Amino acid sequence: MALNCRVGDLAITVKCEIPENLGRIVRVVASNGIEHWSDYGPMHTWEVETLSQSDTLTYVIKGKLCFKSKGPVPDAFLRPLRPPADEPVELQAEPAPTEPSLA
Repeated sequence: MALNCRVGDLAITVKCEIPENLGRIVRVVASNGIEHWSDYGPMHTWEVETLSQSDTLTYVIKGKLCFKSKGPVPDAFLRPLRPPADEPVELQAEPAPTEPSLA
């Protein structure tokens, strides 16, 4: 099975059971492997984190809404944000350090 994401990717949530999570930008930090996910059954999930502590994902845990900056998301609910494979990535060159003058 081909996965959408890989560790280190920035990704956007594209499918969510909780509407508030739709369109969140997250960083994929680890694989959780196959987990049972709600009515969907077994799915590959990733451990993700939001890009700032003030931006959270909403989960229902034991019947209560919880707001977390880190948690699991199924791969099927994510799309990576990376340049297309056939498009070269432009790297910004760092300026060379200047030599101290001996004047």
